[in-house]
Amino acid sequence: MNKKAIITILLALIAMAGQAQVHYRLEGNIGNSDISDRMEVRDNFNNVLIDSIHVVNGKIEPIEGTIPDYAICYLWGDSRPPIYPIFLGGGTTRIENVSSIHPLLSGTPLCEDYTKFQSAVQQANGELMMRKLRSGQTKFTVKLDAEASQQIADVAKDIITRHDSDVLGYYLLREGAINYIQPAEWLSLAERMVPWLKKNSKLFDDYSKNYKPLQEAAATTSVGCKFVDVEADVDGKTFKLSDYVGRGNYVVMNFWGTTCPPCITELPVLKQIHQQYASHGLTVLGIPVNEDAEKSRQAIDKYQLSYPQLLNTQDKAAKAYGFVTIPETILFAPDGTILARGLSMDELKAKLEEIFPDNK
Repeated sequence: MNKKAIITILLALIAMAGQAQVHYRLEGNIGNSDISDRMEVRDNFNNVLIDSIHVVNGKIEPIEGTIPDYAICYLWGDSRPPIYPIFLGGGTTRIENVSSIHPLLSGTPLCEDYTKFQSAVQQANGELMMRKLRSGQTKFTVKLDAEASQQIADVAKDIITRHDSDVLGYYLLREGAINYIQPAEWLSLAERMVPWLKKNSKLFDDYSKNYKPLQEAAATTSVGCKFVDVEADVDGKTFKLSDYVGRGNYVVMNFWGTTCPPCITELPVLKQIHQQYASHGLTVLGIPVNEDAEKSRQAIDKYQLSYPQLLNTQDKAAKAYGFVTIPETILFAPDGTILARGLSMDELKAKLEEIFPDNK
C-alpha cells in the first residue's frame, strides 16, 4: 500500500470519527392511562425535532435511533403539558410516573444522576419541613433556608463536576441548581465547561451573554459587598435605590412580582415586619420585577402594602443583583453593605431579632 493510499484511509477514519453518533432508546409511560397521543421529542437547547413517539393508553411505544451527541429534550403533544427534561443518549432512557411536568428518569448515567439531584431536592424539602414542625411551626414559607440549599448544592456540585462535558452538567448549571450554588462556585464550575460549550456556539452564547453576566453580578453583590444602585423613571420622575439604601437605616429589599404566587405568600410577613420595625430604624422596600408601574400599583392597592416601592425597574434589578427567580430578599446594613441575601421569611425574621433584640 503506497503512502498516498494510507493517508487517504487515515483521513477517512478521522472524518468518520468526527461524525460519530450516540445511540438512544426511549421507553416507559407518561403516568396517565387515559392518554393516547403522538408526541414530538424536541432538543431543548437547539430547538430541533429529534423524533416522535406514540403513546397508547399512557404507555410509550419504544423508539431508538442515533443523535450527534447527548441531548436534553422535552416531549410535546396536545394531550398534556410538555414533559421536561428528558436526557437521551448512552443507552435506554426510561420514563416513569409523570405526575407533573418533571418525569422520573432511569436507565442511563445522565438519567440516574438527574434523578439523584431531584431526590436531593425532595429530601432537603422534607427535612426542612420536619425542622419546622419540630420547632412548632405549622405554616411553611416556600423558600428553602440556607441549610436546605447547601444540601442541594453539595449534590449538584458533585454531579456537575462529573458531567462537565455534557448536557446534564449545563442543565444543572443553567436551571436545576443555579439557585443553590454560590455565585463564585458557580462561575468556577462553569469555567470547567467552557471547552465543551464552545463546541456549540448557541450554548456558548447562551452562557456568555445570559447566565455568566448574572452570576458575575451576583458575585459582586454578595454578602459583604456594597449595594449597587438601580434607578427607574416613573411618571417623568427618576427614583433610585440609593434614595433608601445607605442612608442610615437597615433596609430589607424584596424583589417580587404580581403574578408570582410565592411572592404574594411573603407579602403579609413583610407587612408585619414593616409595622414592627419601621420606628426602630428599618426600611422595608419592595421592587416589582419586569412590570410596568400601573400594574404594580394595582397589586399594591389590592394587598394594602404601606411600605415604599421602587416601581418600573423592569429587568434592571435582576441584572444588577444577579438573580433568576423571585422572590429574592436582601438585607442591607445602614451604610449600604449587604448583610444577607437569598433570605426566606423565617431567616429574615431571625436576622432582625438579632439586630433588634429589644423589639421581638
